[in-house]
Amino acid sequence: RSVEFCVVKGVLNIKNTLISTFKKNIYMKMLSKLLTLCIVLAVAPLIPVDAADQCGECMESNFVQCINETSYIICYEETATMAPIDEEVYNCPANQFCTNSVNVCESNPDGENIISVCSSGTNTACSSCTGKANGALICLSSTQFAICRSNVASNPLSCNAGQLCSEELVSKQGLKKVCAPQSVLDYFELTSCNIEETVTPQPTSPATPSTTVNPLTECENAGVSSAYFQIPYPDFCKSYIYCERNGSTYISLVMNCKSGQFYSEAQKTCITATSCPQ
Repeated sequence: RSVEFCVVKGVLNIKNTLISTFKKNIYMKMLSKLLTLCIVLAVAPLIPVDAADQCGECMESNFVQCINETSYIICYEETATMAPIDEEVYNCPANQFCTNSVNVCESNPDGENIISVCSSGTNTACSSCTGKANGALICLSSTQFAICRSNVASNPLSCNAGQLCSEELVSKQGLKKVCAPQSVLDYFELTSCNIEETVTPQPTSPATPSTTVNPLTECENAGVSSAYFQIPYPDFCKSYIYCERNGSTYISLVMNCKSGQFYSEAQKTCITATSCPQ
């Protein structure tokens, strides 16, 4: 209807302009050009940009040039064109892809809003916990999976020997598992997650604080003269001990850091870190 409106309006304008001249040939030529222009304007917004066309090209969305699925170089804006700053190559973190996102590297490009620029497509057989319901299962690698809780993945869990991980077992077959033998995936024409196996993080401290530690004794033996202070919890840096003088003794409290945090003795506070800072 927008094309029809455009043509009708243009015809009326042209007719009003030329009606006194009766130059039919000029009238028809202008009408033909007008029709072509209206069609182009109507169709142009519907033509999608092919992500593959951006592979090896500097992108205005994030000023990088993806050179393959996981690597890129930095670009800079120069008048009307962009070009690489140099040939230094940057690599995305493990299990992330070079995309048109402002973050450049993304772990779960959806192929619509976030596009893996140099990839022929996204692998729906593996993803992340972003936007997933609690208890959802995701594939972390070809043989590992995790359980989602509050958009955060649990530590990697391993499929049984001889099985591969594919989220398509859930999304396409409605099963409540993500691991199956290759023969099952082949039968249902499903693909497995093709990311190589991740490394299971090793604990940097015991899972729980030792019950043999006496907080009051720790405060007394700290040798600190301040009215109140805090000291690390022995052999468990996800907690610390708060000490406060109370006459000839101490009030001692064991304080726990939040999830994803560790106690830093240097900073005297809990900090966000991937491991114990000491």
